[in-house]
Amino acid sequence: MKKMYWLLLFVTLPAYSADFAKSIQPFFARNCYSCHNARLKTGGLNLEAYINAASIAQEPETFEKILQRLRADEMPPKTVPRPDADELKLATDGIREELDRAYQAAKPALPRVLARRLNRTEYNNTVR
Repeated sequence: MKKMYWLLLFVTLPAYSADFAKSIQPFFARNCYSCHNARLKTGGLNLEAYINAASIAQEPETFEKILQRLRADEMPPKTVPRPDADELKLATDGIREELDRAYQAAKPALPRVLARRLNRTEYNNTVR
């Protein structure tokens, strides 16, 4: 029975954290950590603090902004060496996949219940 439990545990563990370590974190290390580190925090952003895929799920708004800047070719700045197109695409696709997973795993917001007016019959029944 224990063997089955471990097999089930292995199957249900998220397999995407390895993708973060293979594509996103090395991209950040090569292109972003020189400005966005714990000491400088350029733009108020410390990318060294994000060490796994769960960090993307914890702060999706931040990573949406990062993805937007990377796709708009605003980052890395023009004054530093630019990553090649394949490396940039691999990193942006990885961030997008992690954001999609985070949004799918998030609990849906409860629908807002709106108060409505009672019609005459409903009102009379309520008062009665």
